[in-house]
Amino acid sequence: MLAEDAYVVGLDLAPLPLNFEELKPDKGTLIHRVGDVNSAELAEQALKEVEGGGRSYSALFHLSGLTHVGKCTDNPLMAFDANVVQVGRMLEACRNNRLSRVIYPSTALVYGDHSPSLLTEDNRTLPRTVYAGTKLAAEAVIQGYAGSYSFSCDIARLSNVYGSDANPDTAVNTALRQARQGGPIRLTNPNPQRDFIYCEDVVAGLIRLLTSGQEPGCRIFNLSTGKA
Repeated sequence: MLAEDAYVVGLDLAPLPLNFEELKPDKGTLIHRVGDVNSAELAEQALKEVEGGGRSYSALFHLSGLTHVGKCTDNPLMAFDANVVQVGRMLEACRNNRLSRVIYPSTALVYGDHSPSLLTEDNRTLPRTVYAGTKLAAEAVIQGYAGSYSFSCDIARLSNVYGSDANPDTAVNTALRQARQGGPIRLTNPNPQRDFIYCEDVVAGLIRLLTSGQEPGCRIFNLSTGKA
């Protein structure tokens, strides 16, 4: 987005990496605020008018949440607060600041257990984990805001995302680590068919959603390679 000369404001618990200035494009503007999205006051503040220039935000990418399936299982109330309540808080901050365009990454895990056949958006949803349940609940909240307040929302159900900075316990990173160590690659799932999508492809897909629709309502898309 910066390469397209966009004005981007990020809110995150962590500061930017030390080498960010070396990596960022020459175009665009990035303002990075460090803080907790769970703070209602901070959520409101983050969505105020863009600093310096009198412009308003055109869209919110809500990327925050608790994405580790095991941690969600161990801490279901924390997962509910991070993945459902936090979404509602940000949507309300959007409504208070007249921002109605929202892009939300969800997960293909909302479909539950399916055969290896290709999933479509018309497949029934049946979450099998606390994590998947909270993501589907967040989808429902977003759909409710789209219907009640004429928001324009896009939900992207992501398959298994991988990249160099991903959780080291994910299947791809675990297999690569075992291969580098020269040992056997151990799979804990007897049916190891997965659709993996690279993190940069996810970003490209989310940006395409942003530029492809502005009408009120809520669209749902699967974002994956379509291959296992």
